[in-house]
Amino acid sequence: MRRSRREEKVAWLRRVPLFADLSTAQLEGLAPLVDEVETAAGQVLIDQEGFGQELLIIIDGKVEVTRDGRHLKDLGPGEVIGEIALLDGGPRTATVTAREPTTVFSISKRAFDTVLDRIPGMPHELLRALAVRLRAATEDSV
Repeated sequence: MRRSRREEKVAWLRRVPLFADLSTAQLEGLAPLVDEVETAAGQVLIDQEGFGQELLIIIDGKVEVTRDGRHLKDLGPGEVIGEIALLDGGPRTATVTAREPTTVFSISKRAFDTVLDRIPGMPHELLRALAVRLRAATEDSV
């Protein structure tokens, strides 16, 4: 029997460190708000200095992250992009461009805010996951 699209989204979200500690019920609440977007090689997914309107999760493909035209890193499946600007409403800190045809899950700011308001425990879990990422980034830069 083929899994439903919702089950596939839940399974993918469970693999993402930002959402890994959420319960199945929390992930099932999030899944309907996730849009799947396919992009072509060379397409800009996030423009530096633009404002955060969505969080992206790379499902398939590879993207390049640049800041002021300088290559920072490449990212692939399971990586999350755009969570900081989504949370603080500030400008994006980098440009993200698809290096090859890439599929992403997109969670809009409106949907993300709805999830934070409606799913008990989710804000706490997300704050913890973001703190882990911030600690790792800080340790990498020292």
